[in-house]
Amino acid sequence: MGLIDEILGTISRGLDGILRTLDEEAGRRGSDRMVAVGRRRLDQFKYGLIQLKPTEEVCHELVEFLVDYLETTHVGIYLWDETEGTFSLQQPLPGVRHGWRVFDPFLMYMADHDAILRSKDSDENLPRDVAEQRLDFFQQTRSDLIVPLVLNQSLLGILFVGPAGTIEWTPSRVNALNEVRSLVTMALSNSILYARLEGILEHLEEKVKERTRKLEEAQSHLVQSEKMAMLGVMIAGIAHEINTPAGVIFGGSMNLQKNLEAALDLMPSLLDQLGEQTIRSLMQLSMEQSRRRIHVTGAFKKKRELASQLESWIGPSQWITSLSEHLVETGLYETPGDAEAPNLQKILQSMKDMDDASRGPLIEFLKVVSATGKNLSNIQGSIESIVRI
Repeated sequence: MGLIDEILGTISRGLDGILRTLDEEAGRRGSDRMVAVGRRRLDQFKYGLIQLKPTEEVCHELVEFLVDYLETTHVGIYLWDETEGTFSLQQPLPGVRHGWRVFDPFLMYMADHDAILRSKDSDENLPRDVAEQRLDFFQQTRSDLIVPLVLNQSLLGILFVGPAGTIEWTPSRVNALNEVRSLVTMALSNSILYARLEGILEHLEEKVKERTRKLEEAQSHLVQSEKMAMLGVMIAGIAHEINTPAGVIFGGSMNLQKNLEAALDLMPSLLDQLGEQTIRSLMQLSMEQSRRRIHVTGAFKKKRELASQLESWIGPSQWITSLSEHLVETGLYETPGDAEAPNLQKILQSMKDMDDASRGPLIEFLKVVSATGKNLSNIQGSIESIVRI
């Protein structure tokens, strides 16, 4: 029995050793499989970074990879934003600060010391302001590890992973992060450079389009220069034909304004003395007479002749000369027989019905109305000329 027990014990111990060996081998193979899977994922991600992509896409793929690889959801990245003048968070995270100033001591320290930082690392050798902001950075990002992305001593961005105490930072993971850091830095640098080059190319394309357009315009101008010269001569003639009546219209409009203002000033007192019907009749007479084409000959003799007759009809007046000049110049008096004409008698009757002091405003009113009629006639003629052109 003792021998049998000894044999059974030996066999039992041998079986236990075999089972332990099998368990260890299975664990090692499982760990190797996990490492192999992680390595494949890392290689795929690294291959994707080789391709030129926009900055936003690089950041998005980096965060996605680290979330999957490290089995955490707290991964973020700050990138330099020229418009804001800060390192800005690319994808918002709850409770995480949005941006950091470029001249903050800790950010300047990271630019000069390109290394991965852990929250548990000692800060005894750091300057006080750097150490204080380092602690503040870890707290406000709720992170356990910080990866500065530095190229040629220039800080392009800051990657952070957390929260603290939830990730086991094995050597393989740290090595993977170092590999990722260098590739991501190059990918971001290339994407930023590419974006700037795209802007330059767009600007150059616009310049080329502008220069091409100018050359086409110059060519078109050269082809049509002779035609344009001929057209210029024709237009100059038309412009001259238009400018003359246009000047008449402009001058007439200015005179109309002055005449209307003068007529409005004289109207109230004349209405009181002669009444509306008489004023209307005199205005109509003056307007109609002003539209006639009149060629006065021997005007001086006619004015003197009419003045002597007016004095016998309406009596002595200081306005005799002014009235005779107006009647002759408007063609109401051309021969001695016109003195008995109805139109002239209307004016003379109105003069008789007024005191001598009021006759001056009436004569002035008749002159203003006649001038208004002439201006209107000139304007209408000029418009007809322009329409014919």
